[in-house]
Amino acid sequence: ICKIKKEYMKGTLDEKNKYAQDVVDKIKSLNPPGRFLRQDITCARRSWYELGEKDTLIKTREAFRASITGGKDTISNVSLHFSPSSSPINPAKSPL
Repeated sequence: ICKIKKEYMKGTLDEKNKYAQDVVDKIKSLNPPGRFLRQDITCARRSWYELGEKDTLIKTREAFRASITGGKDTISNVSLHFSPSSSPINPAKSPL
């Protein structure tokens, strides 16, 4: 991500969408594949669920913007967690 951050900053909207898709594809192609998760804070168990493609791209673009602005440009206060698909989901140990 660090390698393409400068390109992302200068890119057109279409180019930024492509960079976000490339990141998502790279994470999903890992062995084991990565997942993009969101915690459901409305239920008592605080269950985790996998984001759909649209939300994954939105959050990835948000992460790009936040990394460029030092976290000051976020759309929402929802955090995005990456987890290898074979690992149990533990938000305390999430790399994001």
